[in-house]
Amino acid sequence: MKSATQELPLPPPPGVKEGLPFVGPAMAFQKDPIGFLRRCQRKHGDVFTVNLLLFKATFVLGAEEQHRFFTARPDVLDFFTATVEASQALVGDLIRFRRLSEHEVTVNAVIRLGLMKTERLNVYLNAIRRVARQRFEAWADVPRIDLFHETSAMINQINVEALLGADTWAKHGETIANAYYDLEFNGIKPEAVAFPHFPSPAVRRCRRARDRVDVIMHELVEQRSIAPGDDYISLWLTQAPFDGEQPEVPELAAHLLGLFFAAHTNTTGTFAWTVANLAARPDLFERASAECEAHAARHGEAPPYPALRELNFLDACMRESVRQSFAVFLIRRALVPYSAGDFSVPEGQRVCVAPILTHMDPAVYEDPERFDPDRFADLSEARQLEREGAYVQFGLGAHRCLGEMFANAVLRAAWCIFFRDYEITLEDSELPPHDWTKTLGTAYPTRPVWAQVRRRELT
Repeated sequence: MKSATQELPLPPPPGVKEGLPFVGPAMAFQKDPIGFLRRCQRKHGDVFTVNLLLFKATFVLGAEEQHRFFTARPDVLDFFTATVEASQALVGDLIRFRRLSEHEVTVNAVIRLGLMKTERLNVYLNAIRRVARQRFEAWADVPRIDLFHETSAMINQINVEALLGADTWAKHGETIANAYYDLEFNGIKPEAVAFPHFPSPAVRRCRRARDRVDVIMHELVEQRSIAPGDDYISLWLTQAPFDGEQPEVPELAAHLLGLFFAAHTNTTGTFAWTVANLAARPDLFERASAECEAHAARHGEAPPYPALRELNFLDACMRESVRQSFAVFLIRRALVPYSAGDFSVPEGQRVCVAPILTHMDPAVYEDPERFDPDRFADLSEARQLEREGAYVQFGLGAHRCLGEMFANAVLRAAWCIFFRDYEITLEDSELPPHDWTKTLGTAYPTRPVWAQVRRRELT
């Protein structure tokens, strides 16, 4: 007979039922992710399980649960497998990632060397500024631009030139850009996420796009093996992270596709939303311009990476844009039973947080629909929100994004040029809402944001 004081096992989280049997919750989530999760939260509380067809996911909501999610040990919540499984149609089968996972420590060491060392970031800044100036000049030469579409093209070129070399963009830029568009557009479609091995049109388009990238990677690996450059792919070939062995082409292609997805989707959305939000508020745009002009007066027009950290108002604008646009869900896999609230998530089940719900919670951020970068004016307070799990951009803990410094280099260097040297006028000062149905990261708008860009008059 059990003792009356013996601790009883925790029950599993409640399962969500909505609409049609089996498929109803997944359909509701796809149609309106935020509305669906809020309904579930009102009915079940902060912990509940949803059948998303490809897998069952237990959502753990709120800042406290987000903090536990990000700081959980890797042997408790697995980041790598869960993320790859959720994006298989985009990046390819798990077999392409086997050695990347088995050698995670040495692989991460190479990534840190390539994306987190100041001397390498300063090399990348040359490509970032060159491409940004070319693109901004082209924007100013046409009557109007689709801000998010043009930003996407710019970020794509920056990523390729910085990470694969300017020669790769010159020779294969259009092919890579088209292949990446096919992967991003088709790889996040519900049928591709739920059934990545079923030969649906979206999955077939993704497979063809990956094949095109593999062909380019074969050629590039041959070239860089003979004559290494100062790009990211040359670093991988010279470091040989697999017990002294170089990665095979499909492995390197898979890693780069995952890297490009993270570096493109979130960076594009953050850049464009920040510009759009400030363009809709001329007073804020002028504050950003003044900061960039003063920064150039102190450091010159091409400062090294450490100096870019001094752009405090731009940092606040970035955080506020991210707060309103970042991530319906992030995912892990429970390697052991995982306690959340009053429940225990079974081993093997997926565990998800929904950062946007916390970001838009009036109990955490007063008047959350209002765009107000001054809520992040105190950097120490902003960082405390990160540590508490109340603000999510680059993650927290063991799996904090290794590309954070590269992303900041791209954003801040390009913003410095744009806010200092250009003006922008929106055709519609009322910005469209976010489209949460077509994203695995930062949401894009539901319709194009048309704008006119002009060079600033010299005074």
